[in-house]
Amino acid sequence: MYGLVGMPRVNPASKGLYLGLIIGGLGGTLVFGGIFFAMFAVDPEQEDSMLPFIPLMGAVVCALVSGITWLVLVWKGWAAIQDGYAEMPPASAVLLLFIPCFNLYWAFRCYPGLARGVNSLAYRYQVRGAEMSEGLFTTYAIMGLVGLIP
Repeated sequence: MYGLVGMPRVNPASKGLYLGLIIGGLGGTLVFGGIFFAMFAVDPEQEDSMLPFIPLMGAVVCALVSGITWLVLVWKGWAAIQDGYAEMPPASAVLLLFIPCFNLYWAFRCYPGLARGVNSLAYRYQVRGAEMSEGLFTTYAIMGLVGLIP
């Protein structure tokens, strides 16, 4: 099935599902992490008990759900603009984010490049609408770097 002339149709992403998984995962990470730290604040000498690590595992699972959902959304974004003119395929866009140290550079190629790709696709096929802000995507990459500062 085709959307615009000559372009494969991509199934739309469910906003509620993706936003719910991302925000819910981040919220769950904060809640479980808070419980973990509260259990150690009450009794920091719990060396023989594995009980405090149960909320820690919950926090890790919630963080993984949120992170994987975000990467799926990035993949779908890059897959939606593949018409032969895109900067990179979705596999490169997402998988190169997993290379340590290189991902600090790649985030500045992947996220703003997605905005550029969507804007250029809209221009080529004369789709009306507001342009995506490259600055917003660059800010997201910058905030990822700032989050690494202890």
